[in-house]
Amino acid sequence: MEDETNKNIKIGIIILIVVIVLIILVVIFKPIFANHHSSKYLIIDGTLILEKNGKGWDQITKVNDDILKQKYNVYADDEIYKESTLSYTSNQWYYMDKNYKNIDADKVRVAYSGEEKIGIANYDKSYYSQNDENVLREALAKDNVTNIDNFTNSTRKVTYDFDGDGIEESIYTTTNKSLEYSPETKVSQLFATKNGQVTQVIASSANTPYFIREVLDINEDGKYEFIVTKGMVDIPTFDTCYQIYGLDNDTWQLIHDCK
Repeated sequence: MEDETNKNIKIGIIILIVVIVLIILVVIFKPIFANHHSSKYLIIDGTLILEKNGKGWDQITKVNDDILKQKYNVYADDEIYKESTLSYTSNQWYYMDKNYKNIDADKVRVAYSGEEKIGIANYDKSYYSQNDENVLREALAKDNVTNIDNFTNSTRKVTYDFDGDGIEESIYTTTNKSLEYSPETKVSQLFATKNGQVTQVIASSANTPYFIREVLDINEDGKYEFIVTKGMVDIPTFDTCYQIYGLDNDTWQLIHDCK
């Protein structure tokens, strides 16, 4: 009986020691895993920083040392500068190619690290014209808007063959929201057209305007996604809400939202 008691005590001590060791290991290694980064970053327009995770991308709202120690492919002025380095000082990005020559920051569209092959679209960007009147009226009618006069100045569109079928599509953003007070009902829209017809009102909101920032193929499927800011009226910052939309069965779907 005494031997059995001693045996149980020894087993209990061993279990206690194992538990203590496991707790110590967790305390030691948890900060390491918590601070682990993928080393795969995508920087768009100098204001959006995305970090690759297992399922997609996370938005980073502050420049950190891990971002700055990577080597980047920098797309600027229709050229890719490989193995470039980045620095960030006084709220300004600085880019340097592998030969230690400066890259004009004003011409940089995208910088990315890691093994991803990011496709950069050469899309057309334009303002509202008389040719857009019919589709603008058609799209806004879905939000019961009959007078488009206060929307035309803020209407923008990008045109590109997003799905690779040889026919260009246009993605419009429009809003009557401004920094000046106006008593009229606010409407902001993101909509798509093809062959001069509205194919989809992708998103609509009362108080959060949309603005297209870039068109990319971020998942190497040959189809291009577009990235918008949501709710921005003035200048975007690192913590501005960015969304990514992609095609799924010829329909635009939100594939990344801000938190």
